[in-house]
Amino acid sequence: MYLPECREHPGKMLPDLARRIVRCYSRRGDLVVDAMCGNGTTIVEAARLHRRAVGVDVEDRWVDLAARNLDHMLDDATRPLARVRVGDARQLPDVLADTTGRVDLVATSPP
Repeated sequence: MYLPECREHPGKMLPDLARRIVRCYSRRGDLVVDAMCGNGTTIVEAARLHRRAVGVDVEDRWVDLAARNLDHMLDDATRPLARVRVGDARQLPDVLADTTGRVDLVATSPP
């Protein structure tokens, strides 16, 4: 179960929907980006499906919650696949400048 604080976020991605999107539109090892990651549902589900995942959010508090969800929901094998950072989706190329490889899927749920 995701952390209870996730209920506070105004825009929520349902875990089943995130999992379905990631499964349908990416492959194991692909890079999935959520440019408005909120509590991190999409990146958690991507990592659980063995995709590399980067979450970006403009608000520190949601980045912190997403990071805590990654630690809470992922095991030692999948936790290294996902990371989250503060950034603005409008400057995504700059925010992801240090990310290696191409982005294979952008999946997000805007507020």
